[in-house]
Amino acid sequence: MILGVFLIMIGIWCAIADQLTQHPLLSQALTCYGHRLVPFILIGLGIFIFIDSGTYQRLMNHHAYRSNWTKIHIQPNQIEPY
Repeated sequence: MILGVFLIMIGIWCAIADQLTQHPLLSQALTCYGHRLVPFILIGLGIFIFIDSGTYQRLMNHHAYRSNWTKIHIQPNQIEPY
């Protein structure tokens, strides 16, 4: 069921993209500026997904936890040599 919905949605997205690229004004703009715009669009999409999914917050919480834990619980004299 999930795979079927995924494949249908991929087909819909490809059809929409095909229709948009055949529009005269849009295709001309994409031809002229597409190579400059696409990296910014993809980076922006990646940043949006990174923040919206909560990954950034989890990463910051994990970093804060690790830095506090190492500062509080591990003292240089507690490390035992092999």
